[in-house]
Amino acid sequence: MKIVFLSDIHGNAQALEQSIGIIKTIKPDKIIVLGDLCFRGADPSKVLEILHDLKPDIVIKGNADEWIVRGFNKGEINESTRSLMEMERDWVLSQLTHQDLSFLQQLPTTGSLDAEGYKLNFFHATPVNLFDVVPASSSYEQFNESFDMNDNNSNIYVYGHIHDPFYRKVNKKHIINTGSIGLPLDQSSKGHFAVLEINKTTLSVNHFSFPLDREAYLKSLEVNKYPNLDIFKQNF
Repeated sequence: MKIVFLSDIHGNAQALEQSIGIIKTIKPDKIIVLGDLCFRGADPSKVLEILHDLKPDIVIKGNADEWIVRGFNKGEINESTRSLMEMERDWVLSQLTHQDLSFLQQLPTTGSLDAEGYKLNFFHATPVNLFDVVPASSSYEQFNESFDMNDNNSNIYVYGHIHDPFYRKVNKKHIINTGSIGLPLDQSSKGHFAVLEINKTTLSVNHFSFPLDREAYLKSLEVNKYPNLDIFKQNF
């Protein structure tokens, strides 16, 4: 079985379309999306349209999706940036329909799948929290505390959120981060997603990357009158 995991699109419809072009050549059995669909990008509505046309098998809620639905709770963001974040959220809300908001609100926060003798668990950040940061360098004990890996039947854990594509095997548990489709944080200007291929005797993980057209994307932000554009340019 071949499963594509992608995450952290962040309103970047151009990047999502690029990734889908690659995914079609892979011909996966399943496509699973791990959240952060719309917020902090140029085309939140178009991203949802593309996803509805793609019809992924499972879509999970991310912290940015939760923020769109209900705003920012204390402690979730740096208070010094609250006014800027509120401005961006208001802009996103102006781009989405009530149906879009209902879709985001009803997304599940975790998922699981049995495949070829493996049990997969997937989520945006952790199974119980959309906001916690679990870095690639975490110890087994740290992963276990965050992901609750004591279930002997569960073998594979997949998440997004940190925008850092990696694969590690620790104490017989397979841990995968997808990286980000539309908002790289390492200034690489590359989108990333992960492909898990398993059968009864083998397991492999491949991360696919593709170059983002930074100038074209920044232009789309400008054309769509995205707020705080100057700050956005510094981080993309």
